[in-house]
Amino acid sequence: MKRFSLLFSLMFPILIFAQVGVGTTTPGAQLDVVTEATATSERKGLQVDVNSISTSTTQSTYSLHLTNSSTPAVGGAAAKFGIFNNVSGAGTADRYGLYSEVFKTNSSATDSDIYGIYSLIGQSQGIDNNAYGVYADITNVNNTSNVYGIYSVVDGTSANDDIFSGYFLGGKFSIGQTTIDNYILPESRGTNGQIMQTDGAGNVTWADNVNPVSSIPMYSNANYDMNHGTGGIDLGSMDSSIEPTVYNSSGNIQIKLVIRYTNPLGTNNFQLRAHDGTTESFPITNASGWTFATTQTGGIATSDWVSWNAGTNAHEIHVFGWNNSNDPLSDSITINNAYLLVRSQ
Repeated sequence: MKRFSLLFSLMFPILIFAQVGVGTTTPGAQLDVVTEATATSERKGLQVDVNSISTSTTQSTYSLHLTNSSTPAVGGAAAKFGIFNNVSGAGTADRYGLYSEVFKTNSSATDSDIYGIYSLIGQSQGIDNNAYGVYADITNVNNTSNVYGIYSVVDGTSANDDIFSGYFLGGKFSIGQTTIDNYILPESRGTNGQIMQTDGAGNVTWADNVNPVSSIPMYSNANYDMNHGTGGIDLGSMDSSIEPTVYNSSGNIQIKLVIRYTNPLGTNNFQLRAHDGTTESFPITNASGWTFATTQTGGIATSDWVSWNAGTNAHEIHVFGWNNSNDPLSDSITINNAYLLVRSQ
């Protein structure tokens, strides 16, 4: 029996007690591999080639599967690492903490995804700790080249559904040099035409786009009695000019015509006619949502805001109008003044 025990201990000492060293006589771990590259060949500390020929569609394969099930003391200073990777700074060659290549054959369509890095972070309910899918900390201020926390280049073709260099869902998104001057983008899309607005304290929200409005006088000299029938003409002395690129570099503007009047009878119609030296247009017509509001001494006729892609040429502009009949007793109006409101689209 003693001989059997001695023989067993001689046959299996490494399995029970010893650390194994490859390239070193003083291993510092259960398996310690030390290697050096030569001038003519590269060296690899560990190379694993998993080449499964199974026809199973549910069998996963792993080149390296690590599990850290240790239980460090609660509240202690110890940490748990899935992988601890230390690439030294000696030498002048490029360095990669992690270099990942993932390929899939392009011979036919497939419905399986490809991940260069897939990070799944779990945190128990009630644990008051930060969680990071990816944490990049680059603190070498002496670096004279570009510094990237994350650098993303995504190439694709028109055959792709969508191509994103970055895609972020869930929670807020913050940008800034420090936590003092950063700003946090809103989590919703907002509504059509809204713009982002900051409160100066880092909070960005969606707000209605209130463009600065300019006023172009069209008429203010004296009273003008409009009574000329149904044909429609440029009303006397109710003209001016507009340079669309003053408001928008592409000439995409919005306009609203406002006319103050007295003594209205019957149905009266107004339009805005524009001419750039080549082409005549009516950016505001009698169907542009006019409102006739009664005031103390008469009324104010106001069109809707109308989008006008006026282009980059200057225009002469005229107030154009008519009554519904030739009878001044049934259709007439006195115009006191008129002006055009303009803003960028």
